[in-house]
Amino acid sequence: MMQARPDASYFARVKCWSSTKAYRREVGSLLAALDLHPGSRTLDVGCGPGAAMEELRRRGVAPLGLDIYPAWADLCRQRPVVRADAARLPFTSGSMDAVLLVHVVAHFQQPDAGLREILRVLRPGGRLGLLTPNATYLRALRWRRGSQRHYVPDPTVNHHFKLRDLRRQVAAAGFQILHARPWGRRALPLPAASLRERLLLVATRVTV
Repeated sequence: MMQARPDASYFARVKCWSSTKAYRREVGSLLAALDLHPGSRTLDVGCGPGAAMEELRRRGVAPLGLDIYPAWADLCRQRPVVRADAARLPFTSGSMDAVLLVHVVAHFQQPDAGLREILRVLRPGGRLGLLTPNATYLRALRWRRGSQRHYVPDPTVNHHFKLRDLRRQVAAAGFQILHARPWGRRALPLPAASLRERLLLVATRVTV
């Protein structure tokens, strides 16, 4: 489901970034928006080194990590971790209270397939929490002289989304969107909300 064969420098860079205060702040904002109950069974898709799982555990939530790359399945600081593809989740339907996608949906080769599979494993009323780079922000960076030095392109990324496109993609998979907004720092000294660095979205599987 994700682009294959990143090199060792990729894993080192992700591990370093996920240990920063900025990353923890991003995850904390997403978890606050999700409003999970203690004990909620929560799947962290693309768990990487386990930073989001660590934040979940601090909040009394029961995390389960999943990653396609063997390196993360071995090196993740938290347990349990399953090695699997997000397009073929090895879990029964309706078995999760929540699913996290923290900087992961951009790596999906087929976002629609991954999102439908996540919908399947969520229980009715379960929630999806998603955080991803904002394509509008990235475009603003390219317009700003010299700003590219602050952005390192990720060779494993397949898609960047504008807010309207992300909403459309998630809704088309069958989710009901509870809220979705740009979040984070601005690319330019302008008040436009669309120029925030990230997109933060919370959606639910409709109760049937």
